[in-house]
Amino acid sequence: MEAIKTWEFSERNDPKTTVKLFVDHVEIKSPFYINVHSFTIDQFFSNPYPVGNLQVDYELLKYLIIISDRNTLSDASKLVYDFYTAFDNSKIKPLTIEQDSKAGDFVRYFSSLSVHGISKHYEREDGNWNQNSQRFFDFFFFGPEIPKLSFDIRKGWREQVFKALGDNPPFDLSEGFVLFDYNKIIPKNFTYNSPEKDEGEYFNIEKDQISSGGWSGRDGGGNFRSLEQVWYFENSILTSMSAHKPEIRKILEAAILEGRKATEIRPSGKIEEKSTVHTVEPTDKTVKKTDAPAGEAPPA
Repeated sequence: MEAIKTWEFSERNDPKTTVKLFVDHVEIKSPFYINVHSFTIDQFFSNPYPVGNLQVDYELLKYLIIISDRNTLSDASKLVYDFYTAFDNSKIKPLTIEQDSKAGDFVRYFSSLSVHGISKHYEREDGNWNQNSQRFFDFFFFGPEIPKLSFDIRKGWREQVFKALGDNPPFDLSEGFVLFDYNKIIPKNFTYNSPEKDEGEYFNIEKDQISSGGWSGRDGGGNFRSLEQVWYFENSILTSMSAHKPEIRKILEAAILEGRKATEIRPSGKIEEKSTVHTVEPTDKTVKKTDAPAGEAPPA
């Protein structure tokens, strides 16, 4: 079977990645994968992470709308289909901002809104770099994966994405992600210590992000997540902290100003929760190096 369209790209000096669109599936061949990854059309729509880089992923979504039969899609994929059918990325005004970082020796940390999606980009003094990306759909309904974004940026980018859905949008602005007033967040730390071993886990609510992780003896590690993504994806709360979930959600809920509180977008279109580790990884370098979700501090 011949591909309908083929994309080839590389990030900086990385080897080339090839993405192929067929009538009934998408294939991605990356130097970072042992085998070719294949997605059915339905899997591609509902996948929470960009496949390939943001530009290729966006163009693929638009191509799939042309060749796909909406009636054959799952309810979750129909939401994505409707979103990108209406979406006009010419309405997006690109912006890149530099933020403070707690990402080890990654000394510069940029967040970007582009015409293809949302991304964060780390740079290090030695020239090394890492990047994570997010689809517009995921951003609008579940909030930024990037922690510590200012209120004006979160609100402004949310409104831009909504306006790109046109004059007769398939969704309402009130269905978009919750806007937190970070000043109303009451910081609190939760800790689990193993009764049998020198190990444990922590989950800390900070003013503008969640930090969580664990330790075993002298070894340990952690990551940083946005408050918004933790609100919608409860599996981002460590299992050892399950007893604290009601209190954690109560602290977060007290800071919500507007937006959709329900974890589901609509009852008929439940999106699967993101896994702690990407089950089908994009080719972003952060994922290649750490197999970690967006928000995790990359290793030195």
